Amino acid sequence: MEGIEGKEQEFTLTAPQAEPVAKRSKPTLMQIGNRLVPSDGRFHPNLCAEYVRDHGGRERWIPMGELARVFFCGNTPSNKKQMRRRLFLVFRALLNMDYLLVVDLKPRAGAQACKIYNPRAGEERQWLEARLVRMRQQQFLKTEQYDKAVALARTLEAATAETT
Repeated sequence: MEGIEGKEQEFTLTAPQAEPVAKRSKPTLMQIGNRLVPSDGRFHPNLCAEYVRDHGGRERWIPMGELARVFFCGNTPSNKKQMRRRLFLVFRALLNMDYLLVVDLKPRAGAQACKIYNPRAGEERQWLEARLVRMRQQQFLKTEQYDKAVALARTLEAATAETT
């Protein structure tokens, strides 16, 4: 090949690097003052799922304002809206961890709070069934994800029926 000035340029292949490329650290929740924030300042569905699981999501409803404060640095209407838009990602992340997310939906206001599914609560069972039907109709979940969610719900209900 001739270069710009009429000289030939030779290209050689280089051997792969012996040293591995530095990998990014997994984001975590950090305590800054009296607040929890993601270590890189971004929203991560797995991190949000861990927050719901570890910060009382089994016993109490976690309001959208709390999640917006942690993952978007403020309890504002726009941050709540961003959090509502990403709830399906949290649902999928929790499904991968073998948990089901139940969301308290208000007709005009949208999602108000969420928690991990407790099969002993009849109201939560109805919300979960309605959500799964809606997700199936609108194809929010892949077939494998839907089947896993239904199987997990049945397993949890059977386990609670045996203990009662």
